Amino acid sequence: MTTRELFRRHPSNPILTAEDWPYPVNAVFNPAAAAVNGGITLLARVEDQRGISHLTVARSANGVDDWKIDTQPLLAPSSDVVTEQWVRTSSRSSGTGSSGSPRTRMQRCSRIESTTAG
Repeated sequence: MTTRELFRRHPSNPILTAEDWPYPVNAVFNPAAAAVNGGITLLARVEDQRGISHLTVARSANGVDDWKIDTQPLLAPSSDVVTEQWVRTSSRSSGTGSSGSPRTRMQRCSRIESTTAG
């Protein structure tokens, strides 16, 4: 580690992946870590299989292994509040990225509903 580095990655990085989750998810990223009650607690941003993000808690005694991941999200969008719902859309007509793949973007459901309702 150089003097300019603030953090050092663990040799086993990544420590947690989508395969470790107790329910099906696309990705796990952006965890916040804190020492709590003698262990390590993570608050991880998780993308479910619909492409919607939520926050889930994971706990470990040493912060490296033997993770206990909550079976339900701590914070997730409310299904009855349209403005909290986002969906992933692909549009081939609006252009493609440099790799030729369709562009993917997130849109609020309310925007999609107002577009399709009129």
